[in-house]
Amino acid sequence: MTKSAGSLVRDIFLSILTVVVVILVFFLVDISPWEPNRSESENLFGNLFELLPDGLFTETFAPYDMVEFNVVTALVVIGVGMSIVWQVLSWAFWKR
Repeated sequence: MTKSAGSLVRDIFLSILTVVVVILVFFLVDISPWEPNRSESENLFGNLFELLPDGLFTETFAPYDMVEFNVVTALVVIGVGMSIVWQVLSWAFWKR
């Protein structure tokens, strides 16, 4: 079963819309005075951040003040980007 071009465009639009909503929510939480309780020693993120290069999500890629939002945003953008590429390639090759 193949997808029509309209269905493909709709799926890609919904994927991009999802990323925009996630970024908007993170932005609104980031500018708010709310600050989560982050105990680095007991936190799963704290343990995972030790595996990352120093400064990757605090200097190189830092659209937000909260490091967790930077990591999640990077993962969401990479995942959705890969999904869009997969959808386009599979549509192009299976269209025949």
